[in-house]
Formats: sequence, C-alpha cells, structure tokens
Amino acid sequence: MTKQNKALKAVTEIALNGIMALEGRGDLEQKWSDELDFFEVSIWEFKKAMLAAYEAGKNSK
Repeated sequence: MTKQNKALKAVTEIALNGIMALEGRGDLEQKWSDELDFFEVSIWEFKKAMLAAYEAGKNSK
C-alpha cells in the first residue's frame, strides 16, 4: 500500500467515524449528486475530525 493510499484510508476512516452526516456513505468519493455530495456538518464534528487527521499525520512520521 502506498503512503498516499494509507493517508486516504486514514482520512476516510476519520471522516466516516467522526462526522455523523457521512454515516452509511462508505467512502469520500464524489457521487455527482448535490444531495450526496453536499451536507451540513457541525463545527465540533469538523474540529474533531481535523484534530484526528492532524494527529494521524503527525504520528505517521
């Protein structure tokens, strides 16, 4: 698995686990549907996901 694939997998896992609006989506790929590609996210979910992504990146070095 390449470094980029590992990073994408980690970011996807963080997003799917930390942002309720993504539950059941399965991936972060574009679906070409406004209903599926655009949604509201609370600031605390966004903050939690960003901090988790930062920590994952920091710990991967």
